Amino acid sequence: MGYCKKTLRRSAGGRAPAKQLKNDRKSFRKYMTAGQKVGTADYGSGKKKKKTSCVDYENTFFAHGFKTAVNPSESKDFAPRYSVACTRNPENGAVEFWTAMYFASKFNGKGIEMYGRRGVDLVLVCDVSGSMGLSFKGDSQRSYGGKTKLEVLKRSINTIMAQLRKGDRLSVVVFNHRPSTIIDLTPIETLDKKSLEESIDRLTSSGGTHLAEGLAAGLSQLGFRHDEDEEAAGEDAAPQQAKKLGLEENVKRTYFLTDMDSNLKDEKEVLEYIQKAAGNGMFTTVVGIDVDLSVGCTQKISCTSGCRYMSVSSIEEAQKTLIRDFPYEVSPIATEIHVHFAGTSILKGFGSSELLSIKPGQHKFRLSGEFASAITGNEAMGGVYLFKTQRPIDQKSNSITVKLAWKDSKLQQESHTATLSFPKAEEGGWYSDDDIRKAICLVHYVDLQEDYVQDESLDEDSSVTGRSKEQERELHERWFKRLATFRHVFDYHMDKVNESPERRLYILDTLKQMCAYEMKDIERLGGNAKALQAEIDGNAQDLKDKLIAAESGAPLSAKADPEPSLTKSSESLDFEVVDLPEGDVDDKDFKQQPSVSLDDATKVEAHASLISKAAISHIAKRGADLDGSIVKIDRDTIPVDDNSKEEQDLKESIVKVERATPMDDSDFAQAKKDVKGSNQKRGSMMGW
Repeated sequence: MGYCKKTLRRSAGGRAPAKQLKNDRKSFRKYMTAGQKVGTADYGSGKKKKKTSCVDYENTFFAHGFKTAVNPSESKDFAPRYSVACTRNPENGAVEFWTAMYFASKFNGKGIEMYGRRGVDLVLVCDVSGSMGLSFKGDSQRSYGGKTKLEVLKRSINTIMAQLRKGDRLSVVVFNHRPSTIIDLTPIETLDKKSLEESIDRLTSSGGTHLAEGLAAGLSQLGFRHDEDEEAAGEDAAPQQAKKLGLEENVKRTYFLTDMDSNLKDEKEVLEYIQKAAGNGMFTTVVGIDVDLSVGCTQKISCTSGCRYMSVSSIEEAQKTLIRDFPYEVSPIATEIHVHFAGTSILKGFGSSELLSIKPGQHKFRLSGEFASAITGNEAMGGVYLFKTQRPIDQKSNSITVKLAWKDSKLQQESHTATLSFPKAEEGGWYSDDDIRKAICLVHYVDLQEDYVQDESLDEDSSVTGRSKEQERELHERWFKRLATFRHVFDYHMDKVNESPERRLYILDTLKQMCAYEMKDIERLGGNAKALQAEIDGNAQDLKDKLIAAESGAPLSAKADPEPSLTKSSESLDFEVVDLPEGDVDDKDFKQQPSVSLDDATKVEAHASLISKAAISHIAKRGADLDGSIVKIDRDTIPVDDNSKEEQDLKESIVKVERATPMDDSDFAQAKKDVKGSNQKRGSMMGW
């Protein structure tokens, strides 16, 4: 499916490894960024990252449970659920709007046993190259011997085999610099399991690595031909779509178990094969053995329908993950999920590699698919997609509409529309449920630790930077205050949602250690770190009181439909269900644009470059001149006379792009002159 299930590089749930926490800050920061390559990741913000922390939104969400995705009475394969929040940022006090999206299913938890999973034609493609003989001791201490990656792979094969049942078929292919088939696709009923287990046990690691050739050999067991003419393949696929997608037979899935120790060209070929095979109904799960693939690589896998990625770094972890998740990963419960936010625009998405490419101001995006989830206690681990959005355009009702269209497991078109209402922005401390509170708090933690490990100034030599001793101390004091204060904020919110001590301990340990690094430098530079710690701890109750006060306003309720209104057509969605283009959505694609009056326009406080195109097109028919300095207003929309109240309102509504504040008199006069001249050239008079 769309999202990737990742574990941290030799760590779990947002916590850095204990061994690394004992080292100095420079080693800690290096370790946290060394294990997660950026690769060709598409970040919607437009910013290019050279490195990123291995603690990200996705794997942090997956270390925590969310209840909204769990509905014991759910009778549908796929049912959207929502929650909303209006909060103030814990560091800068900015008002933020959030929407969380969850997918409930009758197959979640024990439902998979009650309703049964589909049969599967499964191919295990296993890397046995020389690098698989390395152990799990850390990059600088790797050696042959001990528990190796190959041992994990062998145990993983046996664990998966134990999950197969009557009607399933299995093939095993191994590869290093060339592939070899241990067993062709064979019905599980006739499989000689003992002989196969003995063959697997005899596997040794040697040789080089050709990932693409190994994957192609495995996919060929399902009928895939990587050198097949694409046009011919397309002609064949159209009339047999149901059959190719496994609706009349077993689901076709390949588990690609590898440490991905190869080169970029080879990795690129692997991704191409995965995408092409998915188009022919052959899905791939990449199991990273003791490795987290680059962000760019996981992003491409997660954007491919029916495909997934996970990583394991120990035999125990492999067994636990594969036993728990295998029944749910055989077949997606929904594919081609198109999501449309009306009445606001998205600033950023969290919880899946697919959401990384969302650009600020977008209204629509696509999820490649969704799988049912295992349930731990009464929670789905990581079962949330979170979005930070603009303030609702309709500030009277403070509501937005979220529309979904998707294909179910039988390729039937389904849709769902929900209206969600927020409290007024002035309240700035309201959550419709505990799940969204937890998710937002985890996002703030991930952002904080990402800022910390990315801050090169923390370990720069003062003789090079020219900073004085006092400036150095102030730098470390600022970081200490941020980290130590957030520890109290984090505890406050986790108390509110009754998060278990075990789950929150991982994050608190990491925050504590980062604080210790800064305390050490504060003392070294002549400061009193203990006094600073006492001051922050002494203000903890005041901080808690402020957080409580921020939530004391009377909230409005979230008005999501309790039961999705499903149709067999996407007509009610007001947009055609097609592959969306990269980047933002044009105004013409925003079919249900809200009507915005001049009075509404005067309330615009956001930076002009972040105001959605759709909103601007109704505030000003001529749209936003983001390369210049103003938003142009057409006379047909707003009649304006000099020195009138309308002119004053217009003056207040025009936003300076550079500084996001109303213009002063001289700026406004020049803007009027510029706009008038510009419109005269087009033969259109503004009336000024």
